[in-house]
Amino acid sequence: MREFESGATRDTEEEKLDYEGFLSPLALEAYARYMHEHRTQADGALRDSDNWQKGMPLSVYMKSLWRHMVALWTIHRAGKENLGAFDEALGGIIFNAFGYWHTRLQGEGSLEEALEPFREKSFAGEVGEGKTLESYAKEVSEAADAVEKARQEPFTKWLHSGD
Repeated sequence: MREFESGATRDTEEEKLDYEGFLSPLALEAYARYMHEHRTQADGALRDSDNWQKGMPLSVYMKSLWRHMVALWTIHRAGKENLGAFDEALGGIIFNAFGYWHTRLQGEGSLEEALEPFREKSFAGEVGEGKTLESYAKEVSEAADAVEKARQEPFTKWLHSGD
């Protein structure tokens, strides 16, 4: 319980979400500018600001998210400060991440749906001719587990060295 000089009381802030602390007003304003700039559709009509909440397939968000991630990565690697391109890439990343997350939280999208476009495709080259997404994902998961186990091994030996 908190008591203020005025005598007013309130419960504590512990265990309450701290939106003011978690979010940056600068970044939030930049995101709102990005969203506003993208409201004009190809036909010139202005879409509603919450139009995206009507829903899109998860695969649409994911494909766009990756395009914006690659754009940001390219800008980062080039080391060139182009604020317009930087804001465009980050705005797109946030939009697609929010859209994906919103859809999942609403229970409207599934990972199965997101993976559907890739199900029947096979991978070639280093991945292996004719491997499906599921078989490749299983191999990657097993390899990641082996790497994590190997990474932890020296720590585990050190931890128990004083026994």
